[in-house]
Amino acid sequence: MNPKTQTKPKIAFVTAGGTILGIAENSVSAKYKAGILDNDSLLIQIPEIHQLAEIINLEFAKIDSADMDNPTLLKLAFFLQELLEDPSIQGIVITHGTDSLEESAYFLSLILQSSKPVIFTASMRPSNVLSYDGSRSLYNAFLLASRLLKQLHKTENNVFVVIGDFIYHAHQIRKTHTLSTAAFEDTKPLGSITNSQIFFHMPKLKTNKTELPSIYQLKDKLLPRVEILYAYQNDSCASLATFLFAQGVRGFVIAGLGAGNINNRILKQDEVDCNLFGIKPPITQKMLLQALNKHGAFIVMSSRVNNALIAHSEFLNAYNLNPQKARILLMLALSAQKFQNLKTLQSRRKWIENIFSTEGTKCL
Repeated sequence: MNPKTQTKPKIAFVTAGGTILGIAENSVSAKYKAGILDNDSLLIQIPEIHQLAEIINLEFAKIDSADMDNPTLLKLAFFLQELLEDPSIQGIVITHGTDSLEESAYFLSLILQSSKPVIFTASMRPSNVLSYDGSRSLYNAFLLASRLLKQLHKTENNVFVVIGDFIYHAHQIRKTHTLSTAAFEDTKPLGSITNSQIFFHMPKLKTNKTELPSIYQLKDKLLPRVEILYAYQNDSCASLATFLFAQGVRGFVIAGLGAGNINNRILKQDEVDCNLFGIKPPITQKMLLQALNKHGAFIVMSSRVNNALIAHSEFLNAYNLNPQKARILLMLALSAQKFQNLKTLQSRRKWIENIFSTEGTKCL
């Protein structure tokens, strides 16, 4: 068949806001508003994209990704799942702000049910400034989607992120710089794109979805609240967790020091009710966390260090998941029907530990 007569894949282009759709005050300004442009205004800058695919323009939202909350995240998941179930649509490219991109991409990689590619893309600079990095990222996202569609073998784990000339798995990617256009380069890329050629440097990672709730099981449900507590010298993680536990929060991720450490100072009388849980003073941070753990809190130990691995923890272990991704995984684990069916706290904790041990150790 003549390549010029080949049918182009039909790819949905979904905009969910972000800097890539932003407009600055002027071409050299760092002040801008995210999510201003519409799909056509962005695509007109990159006519080459239309050679790759037949594009269906769809707007989901015009938001700064810092404003992404649980209801919006679930709404996005259902929006994308409906598109994936449309037989006329073969793949999705979606824009997203960089601030919380890694959380949204990871969440969707765990619950979406499809072998069709879903490619997130973003930029660090708004559309009208010098050195705008969004055009290259968007072109490469469509290039990856169209090439993946030509593969005969497809998997259930086709959520990727394309930033610049690099391809990342949703499991791996993490933002490590607030200004540089190379804000994600400290993450080891899954592959790269050069001269419109795609090179995978390592096998595509597989995410174990079998134990977690599917998107269909989350319909009409609220995600449970899971809070992240940040450890530092003289912090009050345990006291904060106790307060939140009394408000109904049952899941906590601690961004620990180093390899998941917390200080074990003796808490002052005004920091904790000494009659709580029947513990007698003096009460240390670890004692209070242990009591919370015993009374039904699910505490996951992560690290505030960018590239950390938690080798051992007396609480649940995030392994190499950063705090924000550990929060996503714990939310889904607490939502799972298998978790609800377990009768004892010990069996529930063991089940969640298994989820983290299989999911948190796969990042190379």
